[in-house]
Amino acid sequence: MDGINANGAMAGNCQQSPLKASRGALAGLGMLLMLVTGCGDIHYELGRPFSTDPLESSLTVGESGESEVRQALGEPDGVGRYLAPVSLETRPMWAYYYETGTAGAQADRTMLFVLFRGKKYDGYLWFSDTPTPTPE
Repeated sequence: MDGINANGAMAGNCQQSPLKASRGALAGLGMLLMLVTGCGDIHYELGRPFSTDPLESSLTVGESGESEVRQALGEPDGVGRYLAPVSLETRPMWAYYYETGTAGAQADRTMLFVLFRGKKYDGYLWFSDTPTPTPE
């Protein structure tokens, strides 16, 4: 016998139509197919753009301090230490990272590592797969 029980729920032999149950699954599958086939490109951006120009123009190796580097580049995305092959001690290092792209396609990445000796700027390394270190 079909009906509603004392709690307001369906009782008896009531079953949900297979068509109604599959509507949600079909909608999800449709969205997945749109993404896979490229009808719904997902663009992303990680970090923030930066330029290495201030490292050459306004900072001096062995003289500029952490506050000057921070003023030139902003807050680092990461802070750590590195071990130089010619040194027996680890030294401070700041990391900056920027990436932009479309899911499933080639991304443009730029990584910058600012090196310190004590609290003084000691140089940098940067890696990029874009033509210039500053994405437009």
